[in-house]
Amino acid sequence: MIVHCELDLGMRRCEVERLKVSDFQSGRPRQIFIHGKGRNGGKYRSISWHPQTEHILNEFLEFRGREIEKAREKDPMVKIPGDLLLYERGGKLQAYKKTAIDNILEDISARVGFKFSNHDLRRTCGRMMYRGGVKIEEIARIFGHSDTRTTMRYLGLDMEDMSSAMGRLAAYQASTYFPKTETNILSQEKSGQSGI
Repeated sequence: MIVHCELDLGMRRCEVERLKVSDFQSGRPRQIFIHGKGRNGGKYRSISWHPQTEHILNEFLEFRGREIEKAREKDPMVKIPGDLLLYERGGKLQAYKKTAIDNILEDISARVGFKFSNHDLRRTCGRMMYRGGVKIEEIARIFGHSDTRTTMRYLGLDMEDMSSAMGRLAAYQASTYFPKTETNILSQEKSGQSGI
């Protein structure tokens, strides 16, 4: 669930940590209410579900239910918090803290054979969106950025992105018809230009 929230939904670790079960609204449209970072307690936003969110959420809610049952076996009157990320310890239900989230990602990193962080997952989400053709304004809104400049710095363009942009420009230019007139050809020859 943590990886899905960061890699597929673009959430920050603190946003994942703050999630409540009630933040996942399954009506139409399906949306997730996110308590983001920021001054005076943080900003709020909502985003749409990823196509895999329902499946992953249901699997995680089954795990969460088992944790609740373990706690009830030890204390039938256990208080069940609304936090999405819960675990049972000593008959009590605890919400995940940042250390627990970091430890889970470290375990996953060790299993897959390369190290990554919460921030790496979120940034990868943004770069996949960008490379998939999602408009930068939409990425900024999903990420909770107040302007696109922050999003552009966050994503960071590399040579592969710039090569791809130049390839798209060349494809557009090749598909666009510019009629050659005698005047255009003569003026280009005199000026030594080969383009428009």
